[in-house]
Amino acid sequence: MARVLVVVSDDAHSIGPMAGWLGETGCAVDERRPYDADTIPSPRAYHGLIVLGGELQESGESRVSDEAPWLATLRDRIREAATLGVPTLGIGLGHQLAAVALGGKVAPSPYGELRGLLEIGWGCEVLLDPLFDRIAGDSRARHATREIVTTLPPAGVALAQTENGEIQAARLADTVWGVQFHPEDSGPDEDWQPLTWAFARLVRGRAGARGELWE
Repeated sequence: MARVLVVVSDDAHSIGPMAGWLGETGCAVDERRPYDADTIPSPRAYHGLIVLGGELQESGESRVSDEAPWLATLRDRIREAATLGVPTLGIGLGHQLAAVALGGKVAPSPYGELRGLLEIGWGCEVLLDPLFDRIAGDSRARHATREIVTTLPPAGVALAQTENGEIQAARLADTVWGVQFHPEDSGPDEDWQPLTWAFARLVRGRAGARGELWE
């Protein structure tokens, strides 16, 4: 069976309906809460990785630089996943952590908070993206952040931006994606089930390539 490692950053956030959507595709979810002393396993034992959003105590320019004991390990796991080709999705804070882990930068948005149900400004690059190509279109999603990815990693590609140029979605490495919005917090005016299914397709593809889809 395809296995997805989900790293939860605090008690206020969870994978929400995405767990059920992944289950519908035959993916098993293993949730870890490192802030509550859970270990973060190597992504080598999984076929996908999801890093959720959360709130960290701020210091300096960016909360993602705060050294909670498990953050350095999580960044190492994201880099390992990128090297191994494990499909990875960072959400909110997870997007920011993934960007920093791979060589990008995060800082407060000069335009203030991104908050509420906002339009997704998809760019033409999304048409060739293996995760978002089939689902991008007229869509809105929930945002809740003062910080954004200001510099992408060297291999990064912006896939969606606000009208002010704030990155909403990006491919951070060949098999690593990040979204500043929150598909796990879908409301009645949104439907991010297709994104979850698209991610599951990549996860199952990796499991199949390793001969582990039906184990």
